[in-house]
Amino acid sequence: MSPIVRIEPLEPEQVELAFPLARIMAAELTLERWRGFARALADPRPPHRHGIMGAWSSAGYLQGMFGYRVIPDLWLGRVLQIDTMIALGVGGGGRTSAALVDAARALAGSEGCVAMRALVPPELAPLFDRRDLVPVPRPPEDTRMLWRSWLVAQESDAADSTPGGH
Repeated sequence: MSPIVRIEPLEPEQVELAFPLARIMAAELTLERWRGFARALADPRPPHRHGIMGAWSSAGYLQGMFGYRVIPDLWLGRVLQIDTMIALGVGGGGRTSAALVDAARALAGSEGCVAMRALVPPELAPLFDRRDLVPVPRPPEDTRMLWRSWLVAQESDAADSTPGGH
């Protein structure tokens, strides 16, 4: 696979390009359902703070993506929530995943978020842990997909300052 050269927002007219990746996460997903979901998420009009970021190869192929929303959290404050993340696993899948996590972290910072929360398969959670993000302990509710949170702060002592120890 070609190396990742850019990560940028998907425009509403590009959402169909991401449909094959979305089907990896949900095989029963129809194109019509994906279009409705993805176009709404990719709509850049304010005051919405959401979108889909795509990882593009130098050859112009979409190799990964994540959908995100900026949401308030009672315990953490402003949070970048990632509820759809997928990266192709052949060859550059690890690089694609790492690039997406780094892009999410940068996006969280630019949106003024103090934490990121992601719905990830268990095998992707350690990738977030290795990107200088501080895990926020919360019990998993499902063994197939985990809601995990990470503070965007650079220092591990920031986890001790969150309300309720979360």
